[in-house]
Amino acid sequence: MPFGDGDDSMHGNDDVTMGPFFRPSERTAGKEANWTETVPGKCWFAIFRLYGPLDPWFGKTWQPGEIEVVP
Repeated sequence: MPFGDGDDSMHGNDDVTMGPFFRPSERTAGKEANWTETVPGKCWFAIFRLYGPLDPWFGKTWQPGEIEVVP
């Protein structure tokens, strides 16, 4: 599922990172495409899709980090 309205136009941050938002309401002006709605009281989970993984993935020496809450 793409973020936001489905047009695949996530906006990057000034430091070249991408910041998706997972919350019930959209609160960040100018970053609407980065927002995915969640439902209060319902569970959700993230799926990490990896294209063309390299040897560290198969050797289990690299793993994605935990999702972090950012204020």
